[in-house]
Amino acid sequence: MNNAKTAKTAFFVTILLLAAANVFGQTGLLRLSNYSNLFLNRVGRLDSKYLYPASDEDYDRFCVLGGDIEKIDIPLEISLFSYYSPDVNQIRPPEADAILPANNPRLADQKLGAAVFQEIQILRFLNDTAAVTRHEAVLRFITDRGNVTRQEVEAFYRNNIRALISDVVDEEFRYPGEQIRRNNQAGINTVPPAFINEVKQKITNFFLTPNQQNLNDLKNLTTALELRSRYADITKAWSLANAFGDTAGANRRLSQAQEYQSRLNSITRNLNMPDNFRIADDNPSFWLYVKFAYNGSIRQLNQEIARMVDDVPRVD
Repeated sequence: MNNAKTAKTAFFVTILLLAAANVFGQTGLLRLSNYSNLFLNRVGRLDSKYLYPASDEDYDRFCVLGGDIEKIDIPLEISLFSYYSPDVNQIRPPEADAILPANNPRLADQKLGAAVFQEIQILRFLNDTAAVTRHEAVLRFITDRGNVTRQEVEAFYRNNIRALISDVVDEEFRYPGEQIRRNNQAGINTVPPAFINEVKQKITNFFLTPNQQNLNDLKNLTTALELRSRYADITKAWSLANAFGDTAGANRRLSQAQEYQSRLNSITRNLNMPDNFRIADDNPSFWLYVKFAYNGSIRQLNQEIARMVDDVPRVD
């Protein structure tokens, strides 16, 4: 009886670990926030049970990468610390080992090395030489373990960043429609698939090749979403003016709507309304939710870049 119970327990533990591996991605790039959340306490800080066993050397190696440079307090630091501190690695929850397996150091070094390499690329773009030096030291620590070379880390990153971005964007872009339905708001609640694909491509372009042109492309999409929201506002106002017989007011709003549409089309044509679209279906709130989802996608990858992408002139 006890043997049967033990076997059944082992079976369900295996199923849970396989599910965790499937959710978080066993072989692709590491979702830092998902993984690091496994080590947080109820107030969102690294749980003390993972701090006390670690050596000062392990702590000091990783705490300097961001946030408070005297604390392990950002997802990248927590992820590195939890795996590369031997005493912490041994007490990680099973879900964490399913993502970064202790018995597969090559895979773990690829995933963690790629996460560090991603930051190095962004920090170089931001011209933060001191931070680049600190991150390079950590990447050398990883490659010096002998499981993976620098070239292999970079190749792993470049071969998998597109899939990570696709997953992040798909996850974030479920939010706008859910908000509309949750708040019982009428109107459009679907982002055009062509625009989602454009978002994925332009985010991928930047994270493969961080430069000013690719950043500008991302900022332009922020402007496009603001224009789309303003277009929805003004066309509803145009519809009301028509309904009340205010011909002059309707003409002014129509002219403004056409200006917004022209500016929008100069950035992207993937936010155009379908031919069977009715003005009454448009919803300014929906397009603000889409903007939040867009910026949230970038924020999951890098908070500073997300801040820069969101910093665009107000649409009048």
